[in-house]
Amino acid sequence: SPTPTIGITPPTPATAVDLRIGRDSFYARYFFDGRVDDVGVFNKALTPVEVRSLATRSLHGREPGLIALWNFDSRSPRDVSPGGHHGTFLPGVAPGTP
Repeated sequence: SPTPTIGITPPTPATAVDLRIGRDSFYARYFFDGRVDDVGVFNKALTPVEVRSLATRSLHGREPGLIALWNFDSRSPRDVSPGGHHGTFLPGVAPGTP
């Protein structure tokens, strides 16, 4: 079964900062101790119904309103959406096995 996808609302451009997945953005004190699979960023807040609908299938990168999608299928932080917001793994982060 597909891994649930979590949609998050990005900051507005006037207040944009680097998006950190798995740790806090400012102090690097808090880290997620687990695995992260699909991460999607949409241009709007998703309703609970939309989140449930997306959690039951794999995204392909061209869904309406999707501005970034990191599915980590290639064990890399490549954005598979047309936006091309590729990331980098920070030191100490190891890509998991598929």
